Amino acid sequence: STQSTGLKCFFWQGSNHYFMMGRSDYFTIGAGDGNFALYLDEMLQKGTSNRSLTFYNEVLSSKESFDIMGVEVWCFTDDPLISDSDSLSSEQSRYSSSKFQGGSYYMR
Repeated sequence: STQSTGLKCFFWQGSNHYFMMGRSDYFTIGAGDGNFALYLDEMLQKGTSNRSLTFYNEVLSSKESFDIMGVEVWCFTDDPLISDSDSLSSEQSRYSSSKFQGGSYYMR
């Protein structure tokens, strides 16, 4: 779905459980039919994006292969040890009842 911010969300479609996989030489999110929604190489320099059966997502970048310019990691948690002051902002955390910490990755 697309929100007024232009953000597109792709939810689990129930066709498999290939949410994430990490190895020493790559990290992936979403998979199926030999494709990954997001694939990042071991040096976090190169990536690819394709449609996945996990999320039925669109390609997440302007082209299937891309150079990674930076990586940021997001986390949703109900961990009581993470205080509200650790959250990025009340605006961001309003999207979930869980605590919110975050980031993004940049592609070119």
